[in-house]
Amino acid sequence: MTHLKLIIGAHARERLRWAREHLYSLLILSPLVLGLTYFGVGRLVHTNADLDLTPLLSLTLAAAFAAGLIVISMSRASAEVYHPRRPETLFDTLPVAADTHLFAALAERLARTSAVGAAALV
Repeated sequence: MTHLKLIIGAHARERLRWAREHLYSLLILSPLVLGLTYFGVGRLVHTNADLDLTPLLSLTLAAAFAAGLIVISMSRASAEVYHPRRPETLFDTLPVAADTHLFAALAERLARTSAVGAAALV
């Protein structure tokens, strides 16, 4: 359990260091891109308001979109577990169980997903 805390702490310090170096992207560019996307999608929906989607078609499109997002994120998920060309490769040399690495990757993924979900709700 202490190994898991150490690995998660190292991940958190690395993410904070990255965030400090990329403040402009986080505070200026991200809201700008999200706002333009929101207004673009809003205009698209308003323009195509007469398009009548059946519930089955809506469900099919949503499932296809979700499957696409899962496929796109698989390379990132595998990089979190196997650490190719990343500083975390040092963790693989430590005498830590493989389950600990998996739990650390899951905790990091949960924290990132929760942060993105909270930002989307705001």
